[in-house]
Amino acid sequence: MSPVSAGEAAQHPVRARLRILHAYKVYLPDVEGGVPSAIRALTARMAARCQSAILATRRWGRPRTIIVDDIPVTRSLALMTLRSLPLAPLYPLALLARARKVDVVALHTPFPLADVLTGLYFPRRCALIVHWHSDVVRQKWLLRLVAPLMRRTVQRADRILVSSAPMVTHSPFLRPLADKCEIVPFGTDLTYWPHLNTKEEQRVAALRRQYPRLVVTTGRLVSYKGFDVLIEAFSSVNGQCVIVGEGPLDKQLQQQIDALGLQDRVHLVGRLERDELKCMLHAARIFALPSISPAETFGIAQMEAMACGLPVVNTDVPTGVPWVARHGHEGLTVAAGQAAPLAQALSTLLDDDTLRLQSGKAAAARAAELFDERQFIEKTYRIYETEAQRAKERLSATRAPGIANKTTEHRTDTYGH
Repeated sequence: MSPVSAGEAAQHPVRARLRILHAYKVYLPDVEGGVPSAIRALTARMAARCQSAILATRRWGRPRTIIVDDIPVTRSLALMTLRSLPLAPLYPLALLARARKVDVVALHTPFPLADVLTGLYFPRRCALIVHWHSDVVRQKWLLRLVAPLMRRTVQRADRILVSSAPMVTHSPFLRPLADKCEIVPFGTDLTYWPHLNTKEEQRVAALRRQYPRLVVTTGRLVSYKGFDVLIEAFSSVNGQCVIVGEGPLDKQLQQQIDALGLQDRVHLVGRLERDELKCMLHAARIFALPSISPAETFGIAQMEAMACGLPVVNTDVPTGVPWVARHGHEGLTVAAGQAAPLAQALSTLLDDDTLRLQSGKAAAARAAELFDERQFIEKTYRIYETEAQRAKERLSATRAPGIANKTTEHRTDTYGH
C-alpha cells in the first residue's frame, strides 16, 4: 500500500473530515495481514478526507496507546486469549465512549466482544458500518453464546460490507439482510506489486536460480490455512515450496516437513519484509492458497499474487476464494483439504508452460480490472459518507419536536432504526 500523495490529497477539497473509528480485536504491529492490513489501507488512503482512529486489544506489558502510520491506536487490555478471542472486559465500554465522539464506527467482524455493545446499545447519532469479514466458523461453542448479539448487531447496522456475494448467500446472519449488504471487493496497490526496480529484478533472478520451480504461499500459520495439506501434497510435486508467515503451528509444520523428508524442498521462512515478499512472488511460478475452511473468505494474499502475474491454485471453500481466482481462468481450483488433487493441480501448472503463462496473464488482468485498491477505498468512503449524513439527519429529525421527544430519542438510541 503506497502512502497518500500530495496530488491525491489535492483531489479532495478541504472540508470537515469524517471522524471514523475502526474497531477490531487486533492490529499492527501485533498482527499483520488479513483484516489489519485492510484497516491500514482504509485509514491511510482516506487520510485526506477522514480523521481515523483504531480501537483494538493488547496483551499484558504492551502500551495502551500507540501511533501506527500516523493513526492513533488505543488498545484495551486483554486478560487472556481464548481460541483467538481476546478477553478484554473493558473493551465494550471503551467502544461506547469513542462511538459518542465519531461520525462512523467501522466494526470489523467477527469480534463477539464488540457485539456485547453493538447488540445491546449503540448511539443513534453515530453510523454503524459492519465490515463482515467472516462468520464465526471454528468456535461453535462461542457461536451458540453470541449468535443473538451478532444478529442484533447486523440488524442495527446501517450498512454491511462484504468482499464477495457468496459471503451473503452462505451466511445465516446475512441472508435475511441481503438488501442491507454491499459487495465491496478488497483491493491491492497496483502501483506497487506488479513493478520491480533494478535491484529487485536482480533479487528475483537470484531467487529463480535458487528455486527453479517455486510455489509460494503466505499467511498465518494456523489450521484453517491448510498448510499441512500443502506440505503433504509436496511429497508428490517436483518443485520447491516457500511458506511465508508466522503463527502457532510453526513447530508442528516443521515437524511434518522433517517427517516427510522434505527439508530440501519445503521451507518455512517466517515473516518477510514487503519488498522481499514481492520479489519472492515474482520469482515464483505459482501461488497456492490451500485453505480448508470458510474462515478464509477472500484471500487477500492471492489477490496480491495475481497483481504480480502469478496463476493461483486455490480451493473450493464456500466463500469468495474461488471467485477471486477462477478455475480454468486465473488458475485451478481443487477440493479443500485433499492433498492428491492439490498436488495434481500444482504439477499441471508447473509442467505446462503455456497454461501457466496464460493463467498468469489472466490473473494480472483480473487484478487490474476488479482489485484496484483505489476502487475499494472510494466505494467504502462513499458508504461511510452517506451513512454518516443519514445518521445526522436521523438525529435531527428526532430532536426537532423538542423536549417532548427526549424519551423517544433515548428509546431509539438503545437499539435499532
